[in-house]
Amino acid sequence: MALIQHIRNAAGAQIDKKWIGGIRKGWKQIASQMARVKERNEGLDTLEALDNGLRYLALLKQELFFGKGLYPFHGGDKTLQKRLKEKAPFNIQAKVTVHLEKAEEALEEAKRKIKYWMNVTNPQTAEHKLDGGQRVKEITEDPRWAGRSPGMAIMRFLNQQAPAIAAEEVKVADIEISGKLLRALSSFAAKYPGMEIGDEADQQFTIGRMKVVVQPPPVRQLRSLPAEEIKKIRSPSMAKSYVKPLAQAKTLLDKKKLGFLWYGLTQIKCKTCGGKNPLDTPEKVWGVGGDYEIGKDQINVYVDPKAFVVELMVHELGHRYYYKFMSKADRAEFSSYFGQVPGVSDYGKTVSAEDFAEVFAWYVLNRELTRDQLERFKKFLGRKKQRGAAAEKRGGIIRIVRGRAKFNVKGTDGKKARDYALKKFKADNKSLYDVLPEFDVGYLLLRRRLGKALNVPRIDMPVIRQKDLEGFSKHLQKEHDVTPRWKRLRASSLLPTQSQIWLDKLMYGILKDGPLKAGDPRLDLTIIVSKEGYILDGHHRWASALITDPSLSIKALWVPIRIKELLPIAKEYGESAGNAPRAEVKGKGTGGLKGPFVEKGKYWASDTYYKMDVTKDRFIHFTTVEAAQSIAKSKKLLLRPPGVQHFGPVGVFAVSLVWGWYVPGTQLTHIKSDKPLVAVVFTTNTVPDGAAHHEEVFWDKDVKLKTVQVVSKGKAIQLLKRVPFPLKDEDAYVLYS
Repeated sequence: MALIQHIRNAAGAQIDKKWIGGIRKGWKQIASQMARVKERNEGLDTLEALDNGLRYLALLKQELFFGKGLYPFHGGDKTLQKRLKEKAPFNIQAKVTVHLEKAEEALEEAKRKIKYWMNVTNPQTAEHKLDGGQRVKEITEDPRWAGRSPGMAIMRFLNQQAPAIAAEEVKVADIEISGKLLRALSSFAAKYPGMEIGDEADQQFTIGRMKVVVQPPPVRQLRSLPAEEIKKIRSPSMAKSYVKPLAQAKTLLDKKKLGFLWYGLTQIKCKTCGGKNPLDTPEKVWGVGGDYEIGKDQINVYVDPKAFVVELMVHELGHRYYYKFMSKADRAEFSSYFGQVPGVSDYGKTVSAEDFAEVFAWYVLNRELTRDQLERFKKFLGRKKQRGAAAEKRGGIIRIVRGRAKFNVKGTDGKKARDYALKKFKADNKSLYDVLPEFDVGYLLLRRRLGKALNVPRIDMPVIRQKDLEGFSKHLQKEHDVTPRWKRLRASSLLPTQSQIWLDKLMYGILKDGPLKAGDPRLDLTIIVSKEGYILDGHHRWASALITDPSLSIKALWVPIRIKELLPIAKEYGESAGNAPRAEVKGKGTGGLKGPFVEKGKYWASDTYYKMDVTKDRFIHFTTVEAAQSIAKSKKLLLRPPGVQHFGPVGVFAVSLVWGWYVPGTQLTHIKSDKPLVAVVFTTNTVPDGAAHHEEVFWDKDVKLKTVQVVSKGKAIQLLKRVPFPLKDEDAYVLYS
């Protein structure tokens, strides 16, 4: 701890020669410990030294970003590369980010390699079983360990292998810290001594279940400012001054029993980051004080800390209620009142979404509402309050499953999966490794098994329910002269037929119902297994067993024929028993829609949902003539188009010309009324985000267009009124792939 404490103690708050010298000295001592430990205990001491190194880097990162005012870099790889090419001092933030990340990656890699050797030489682990004991054989036959027992030979080998691995990766980390990071900081400190802001600037805080992050202004805005002005903008007191108005907003929501809306991330950004409000006119300028991003379910604030933040925050949470806690049918119904019931403010009279957000804010702030305004609002408030309270009760778990599954195990590496699982368990006040001590090994084994999957589409997968298994067994004997057997098979001996195993769903099941263990009744739910070990159903249950304990046994109906023979037999039997495949098309001529799905209520409030290939759909997007011309030329629908800045919710919106409905209150009210509207008809390969509704399809990114056609507003409305396969159910959703 003495080595780590000097990070803050060295030469006060400024990045200067003395401070950098102290960091260099401390890092060298830490690096020396990681590479050279006198006594080893099968690599455990080396791992402890590497953990100390990672803690040192974590504290150094925290001190540089928040204590020294450099702040963490926000942006993707492309933006990062551009920032690295910036002239000093505006590239220092990216340099610090890159060098620290590379150093941490090197130390993590050393830990992974050492743990692998420790596990592969331990007969009790999955790595050893996968290796077949080959590594142990090579070690015990090595002439260096001649005459020693196998256990002593392995211990001696590990005592040499662990420090060798650590020394190699520490050398990589040292190049990043000593050779690059500290050199860059030395140059920065010599040329720009006035850029530091003082000690321990806390630029993020938590209020209830909401995390608030105060972002520094973009570097392009800082270039023309003197150091003192930068210091003032980035002052810790500026961030802390948002606490009072935000806490007041939370209190008001709690009093109205709307506290379930207070969660997630809120970002405080620069005044000009919100851009221009497209509803601005020469006579009236609204400005952009904040917005709500639907796809990210995130709120952005662009104003200084003052009393208006209370009203602004409640207004944006009104958008969250509108888009996340009201069904699309309710939104359409609310829109039908637009213009009939007067808006509570001039801004509320612009579009129906702003009308709702404004009346929501007035209700929470206890402002006077007319009888019509209050009755209309409470009609929708009362209908949805119960659903919101249920979401609040479930806390972190509801956020694991809301929206589309995000992580297919086959395409998600171990580090990403571990980070995701750690985050979800922490949100539920649990420790990942207390619940799943073998998570890393089990996940590695699961990914390897998925590499052998047959990739059979879900629509071709049979559905045979538990109650039908006895009948299926008799059917195999009578009709196909095949005698299946009831067995208990180890999870590690089985293979998946389908390759889609969702990490989101796995973590949700384990958090909700607990990990599987010997004697668990869930392991007695029978799965059908082919001669080679391929399973026909229960893929997520099998995967859960594998990452919990690969030695767990699952009850199985083992069929002694190959999977290619078993699949058509099982599918035919399942259909004869009335079990439709989960993604089966109901009837002919559905325009590419598959469904409705068997599972109910999986996505938000919907009872049924469909699946569709995005390339088989056509979409229509209403906009101005100028914007349509730009879209046709670039073949892109931009999330934030230049000159057409967003307000309120941020996203790319369109309507399906295969199954959508014409809802003018939603589709025609997002553009200034004094500009003529046209429509862009397009096709795309860009998959929409989340579940699509009959009145709108949503993308949280730029949309690349395959074909583009600009048509008049009248023709577009006629096209929407004559879609070939409109959804019959108001509460049905469409999921694109």
